[in-house]
Amino acid sequence: MTKELPFAILPQPTETTCGATCLHAVYSYFGEKFELQQLIDEIPQLPDGGGTRAAYLGLHALKLGYEVRMYTYNLPVFDLTWFRHGEGRDLQRRLRLQLEAKGGDELAEVTEIFCHYLDAGGEIYTEDLTSSLMRRYLKRDIPIITGLSITYLHGSPREIQSTNTP
Repeated sequence: MTKELPFAILPQPTETTCGATCLHAVYSYFGEKFELQQLIDEIPQLPDGGGTRAAYLGLHALKLGYEVRMYTYNLPVFDLTWFRHGEGRDLQRRLRLQLEAKGGDELAEVTEIFCHYLDAGGEIYTEDLTSSLMRRYLKRDIPIITGLSITYLHGSPREIQSTNTP
């Protein structure tokens, strides 16, 4: 049996506004009245012009009172051994210890935003992205935002944003 959620997704205005555009569609599904441009203006963008972070989207929803559960596949940031039975345990401490050991400006920024997201009540899990996982939410009429790599999606090489070279 096929089930469709009544969903309207506006065209994203730029290559880097996919996160805000998807969040706008989820908010609209739940009856929230936001202009897309308002969300684009409110959700921080990465300084290199590469879009946003999932934690920024989650924080925005948490501030509106939504429960937010994130399934991460961000292996450079999260060690899968930190997760037992799906949910991450003691993640803030582990993220900060990792930052102490590795250092770096980007890791510091990522650590800060994920810790802020967790402090605000967000949850982080890891589980293979399967049709079963997606059905678990869709059967309960809960929409999902998934982050995809443009490299994976289009099978195209990564490029340096400023020069458009691989």
